[in-house]
Amino acid sequence: MKYSIALLFFIWSVSSTAQDISGVYLLHTNSEQFELKRTLTLHQDGTFSFHNYKRDENGIPKETNTYGKGHWQIDKKVVSFSSTSLDDTFTLDFNETKARYISKSPRDTSDRVIKTALRFYQSNLFWVKGMTLEKQ
Repeated sequence: MKYSIALLFFIWSVSSTAQDISGVYLLHTNSEQFELKRTLTLHQDGTFSFHNYKRDENGIPKETNTYGKGHWQIDKKVVSFSSTSLDDTFTLDFNETKARYISKSPRDTSDRVIKTALRFYQSNLFWVKGMTLEKQ
């Protein structure tokens, strides 16, 4: 009996501290001549989809759309990405890509605002490294 109570307490404590980082993360910059929108969707089943939209009035072509998809997993505050299959539509390779999950600690009782975000620090895609996407 006491082992079952200890097991239930352990399961409850692990599930209560688990992070739910799934959701939509976004980076959006807009002006008359240029627009950049990067959207990362982390699904609860461990998959992700990424859409990169760029509009440049002076560029050739004026608009580009690139996509990526794959799997993600979190270990402490490090989110690791891997691409499953690359094809004509999903051309972005997220293998060996890692990001840090940023959020306000529940123990932080100050009034400072820390937006929940992902900051990428490792990637084979040169423009992903250093990118920060905020959770919507």
